[in-house]
Parts: sequence; structure tokens; C-alpha cells
Amino acid sequence: MARLIGYLWLSTITCWSLTVNAQDWTAYFGSHYRAEAWGDSIRDPQGAGFFSAEYGAEQLALLAKLGSHKQLVYSPGGLGSGRSEAAVDHYLTHMLLTLGDDWKTQLQANIAKIPTSAAPAYWQFGNEINSRRFSETIAAWDGAPAGGRPRPGRAHDAATVPYYVEYYLAPGVAAIRSSTHSERVKVVLGSLAAAANPRAQAFLDALLNYQVRGLMATSLKGKRVYELVDVIALHYIVSANTPQWRNTLDQLHKKWLATGKVAAIWSTEEVGLQRATRNEGAAAGLMVVARTMDWWLSKGMPPEQGRAFLWGADKGHRGTTAAEAMQALYDTIGKSHWQVLSQPAPLSGDNLEVYGFALQPSGRQLWFAMPADQRRGARVAVSSSLSNSLNTVVAAYRYSPQGEQRGLPNTGFELAPGSALWLLLEAKK
Repeated sequence: MARLIGYLWLSTITCWSLTVNAQDWTAYFGSHYRAEAWGDSIRDPQGAGFFSAEYGAEQLALLAKLGSHKQLVYSPGGLGSGRSEAAVDHYLTHMLLTLGDDWKTQLQANIAKIPTSAAPAYWQFGNEINSRRFSETIAAWDGAPAGGRPRPGRAHDAATVPYYVEYYLAPGVAAIRSSTHSERVKVVLGSLAAAANPRAQAFLDALLNYQVRGLMATSLKGKRVYELVDVIALHYIVSANTPQWRNTLDQLHKKWLATGKVAAIWSTEEVGLQRATRNEGAAAGLMVVARTMDWWLSKGMPPEQGRAFLWGADKGHRGTTAAEAMQALYDTIGKSHWQVLSQPAPLSGDNLEVYGFALQPSGRQLWFAMPADQRRGARVAVSSSLSNSLNTVVAAYRYSPQGEQRGLPNTGFELAPGSALWLLLEAKK
């Protein structure tokens, strides 16, 4: 559990939590476009899926190659991110003129082409569907009422929900369910931008509770959207600089996952280009790992239910990227099972957020620390159990906008804004 801690001391290296993870930590994380050792999933392999209506030979070969050892998240094309007014106009007009029949036929052809594997492919219907741009392009296609102007686009616009569901999600799900290969595909809801925002949560509630009219999917008429999807997808829920991230996830878990209405809650984008281009990608990536693993394991969630994908992981100056921080962590601990630690932490200080995990089978401890408010720094105190060499520091990495530093000072030190560290310990023999 997250701790905004005062001065706490590490009592023993062998205090274990009862929270058990039976799968490697890499199963909880994913990359974008290309394979990474630290993530067992890839969203939109090679950047080809989100705007593609048909899988060609090259894409299918890629699917077969990557799908043999990675979990893939593709898109069926369609509205995508809704950023291009011309593309949205073309798609919605074509759907209206054909009642979606051509597109549904193409989807079923794509499903049949998906290489067979033990794991299903995930199809995500849309990207940041509550964004202001998504609202603007749909409003532009919808046109103006007689004598009036088109409605203005705005973020978290509930007026876009019927268009998203009736013209995109519902006909897509109908095509999947009527396919003879429907077991190959799981459905991921279009991702929610700025998911920690209360208005985004209100939009999500309106969307999941929306009742399908069946304009282009008569077989689904009367169904609620939560009955059509397997996975809720969020963006920037844990890398947002807000203490409300855990409460927001708790409420989503209570309302949708614990009730069995959906099967999983994922974040399909964390870190992001803003943090990465400020050279805070490494710190943001470590924050994502620490917070999500703590929350998932505390809830007893396997990787199928909880997953996070790092976007912009390779952006930023050398020594500051999320990809570098994740690779250094993977190179040090490899594939390991984690347990949440409930014992006092080896680091403490004001505005400091600390998470600890016991690693199996090594028995080592992995600790993460970062300023709770990333706009401010934190003065860090080092536990006497470390300064007196009662435990061995196997590895320590600190990341800031200035780059990577290795090792841990024996006394107190500063963590600057936009910084984070991880620390690997074992009992001194």
C-alpha cells in the first residue's frame, strides 16, 4: 500500500505480505508498436493497426511472429482517434449508406485471418474517445440544425456516445459475435483520455450504461455497452499528478470489475509525451510500475485483469527515458514474481511516496520512491538498517530530468521534482 511516510525503519528483510502474484511482473506491462523485454504485450504493433481497415500479408506475418510470444492489442480501424475530419466524414457516411454491412464483412474476414494461438487477440475500438477533437469531428459530420450552427466540440462530451456506439462499437461487436472465429478476439473499449478527471469518469459511466438502439447491430438492441466489452481502457490514470488515482481505480473496480460487468481494467497509455519531452519519462515509468503493481496485487488481480502500456517510452534525452529505466530494472531482476510488502520502508521523508515488493524466488526486496507531488522535490532519509550495513544494496538507480545516477548515498539526499528511484536489497549474510 502506498505510504506518505514519516521516519520509518526497516525491521527485517524477511517480513512477507500475503498478497501473492503467481505470474511474472512483465505480464502486467506492455509497449507500443514494438516488442520490449520488460513488457509481454504490444499495443498497435508497428503502428499499423489503428487506421487499417484490412490486414494485409505483411501485417498478418507480423501478427504471427509477435503473437507467438506477446499479447497483442490491435484495432479494427474505423473511427480510430477521430482526429481527421475527412476520415471521420468518410467512415460515418459509408456506414450510413451501407448500414455498416461492408465494414462488418471486412471485420469478419480479418478475424478469420488472425493466426491461431493460445492467447486471444484484443481489438480496441477507438482511442481517446472522450477527447475534444473526437467530439469536434463527429459534430462537424453531424452538421448544423436548420438555421443554426454545429454544436461545439468539447472534452468528455456525452453527445458523442450514440455515434460511437451505434456507428462503431456495436456493429463491430456484432461482426465479432457472428463470426465463426469469435473466440479469437476480446473487445477493449475505446480509451478514456485524462481518466483521473471526474468529468472523464462521468463520461465513462454514461457510455457503459448506454443502451444500444441497434441501428446497425439489431442483434444487440437493448444491450448495455458494458455487456459488449471485456476491457475498460484508461489513459494517464496513475501517471497523473493527483492523489485521487487510487480512489478512482477503487471506484472503477467496485462498480465494474467486482460486479462482473467487465473482465478487466487496463491503462493503454501511461507516461506520455509531455512527461517524456520534459525528460521525466524514466520517473513517470517507475511511478507507473510501483503504483499499478501495488494496486493490482493488493486487489489480487492477475495480468489479464490489470495491464499498463507505456506510451512515449523512448522519448527524452539519454538517461531519462521510461524505456531505459524499465530495461535497467528488467536487466537487474529479470522475470520474477512480486508480493506487496507491509513492513516499514528503508527510505522516508516529507512528500515521499514509497512502495515495496518481495521478489520470488530470490527473496530480495525491491523498493520504489518518488515525490508524491511531482511538482515538488522530496528530502529523503536513509534507514539505519542500510546505513549500518545490516542489509546489502544490490542495485540502486535514481532518475531525474538531468539523467541517471547509480548507487545510494549513505545519508539523506534530495529527490528533485520529476524524479524517482528504485532500490534492490537482500539480507546481509
